[in-house]
Amino acid sequence: MAWNGVTHKELNAALGAQTARIIATIRRSEDLTAIDIKEVSDRVTYIERRGRNENVLASVLTFLGAIFVSKFTGGSG
Repeated sequence: MAWNGVTHKELNAALGAQTARIIATIRRSEDLTAIDIKEVSDRVTYIERRGRNENVLASVLTFLGAIFVSKFTGGSG
């Protein structure tokens, strides 16, 4: 069996080059996806507000539905 191992110096150089390529790729992808933070914040706020409004409406309708069913099925109320 042939032992064609690498030295620590070669391994460190290879890992350093690979890490540099990964960092360069990440930086390029970040540059391509430059997003306006204010836009994202406004959109998230809108979605959260809409979700809260839908939950309140659903709760009110459920409560009224329970009262309606209770009146017509002879439940106490």
